[in-house]
Amino acid sequence: AKDAPRAAAAQGVNDWRAFGILTLVIMSRSILFLGLNSYIPLYWTDVFNVSKADAGLILTFFCGVGVTSNVLGGMLADRAGYSRVIRLAYLVCLPALLLFPRTGSPWLAALLLAPLAVGLFAPFSAMVVLGQKYLARNVGLASGVTLGLALSVGGIATPVLGYVADHYGGLPTAMLCLAPVAIVGGLASCFLRDPAQDDPAAQRRVA
Repeated sequence: AKDAPRAAAAQGVNDWRAFGILTLVIMSRSILFLGLNSYIPLYWTDVFNVSKADAGLILTFFCGVGVTSNVLGGMLADRAGYSRVIRLAYLVCLPALLLFPRTGSPWLAALLLAPLAVGLFAPFSAMVVLGQKYLARNVGLASGVTLGLALSVGGIATPVLGYVADHYGGLPTAMLCLAPVAIVGGLASCFLRDPAQDDPAAQRRVA
């Protein structure tokens, strides 16, 4: 029994190139998530002039939709494939992110938070699992990068967004700066592939 995990790891293969692409995707998602999560309350109080209590409700709505989509995204990834869910998430997120800083209506902006939450929360579990499959021989390292190092990039980038907001046109300009980050992550996700044994399409062909 003690040798079982070691033997399972020995049968795996590390795909460092795919893991590097995935790390870029995770860093993009981290910057987007922490940037929005940090500045959504300030956006509503400073741009839309609402109370702090209402701004807190908006953040609660964003996180509530996100938590729900996180669970649903994991279920969908099991059926449709991890990489497909990640690509779909960016496809949902990017249009909403481009529209969000340009709207002057707090109600429309709140509605746009729903696809943003889906796009940022739904692929998270798929990213973690895919990282562990790419580094099948080093699952601990994969977990450390996907859950630690890559996510820390978002924390580093968040003060940069604050600096942009203070010196170059306010929070709408800072939110616009997130769009190129989403584009990079979305393009990188196009190069992700599920391992052959985990690809639902490949399994159907074999069946």
